[in-house]
Amino acid sequence: NLGLALGRPPIGYWSDTLGRINVAILSTALCGIFCLSIWVPAKSYAVMIVFALASGTVTGTFWATVVPVTADVVGMQRLPLAFGMICLPLVLPTTFAEGIALQLVATSGYLTTQVFVGCMYLLGAISVWGLRSWKIRELDEDVQREREGSSSIPVGSHRTHERFWLTARGLLSSWGGGLTDDIIDT
Repeated sequence: NLGLALGRPPIGYWSDTLGRINVAILSTALCGIFCLSIWVPAKSYAVMIVFALASGTVTGTFWATVVPVTADVVGMQRLPLAFGMICLPLVLPTTFAEGIALQLVATSGYLTTQVFVGCMYLLGAISVWGLRSWKIRELDEDVQREREGSSSIPVGSHRTHERFWLTARGLLSSWGGGLTDDIIDT
């Protein structure tokens, strides 16, 4: 909790500076890296305290960025419904997460649980990276429509993508610089 208290203000600042989705990717990936590089080899209490503080600073990324990222994806009108749809499915896994972890430890050992947690954070970061790619493609289409003089698509309507959205350009575009990145950062 101390790590979370220390980490949340910088995450909010960086979200405003670098972009909410970008910070969600970085923080989630960083937590997975901390799990695999600090928690797995930890053999002393001091290292566990370092891990707890380091991972705690980025573990709360979800709660710091979920509402702004959801608003970016679904719009302000659909935000309450979408946030409810995000929180409701969290009840079941979080209710049984500790029991599942203890069962993993009992059957496969502590290392399996540590690796599982680290890999789940990395998988979460990859998922948000896919969201970033989709959002960049969507914004590129809107910018292209505005340049051509056609009206943009109203919020909540269905978009048709001329090309597949999960592209190398979307995944590997710069973190700052281009027109699209400036839109994502705001």
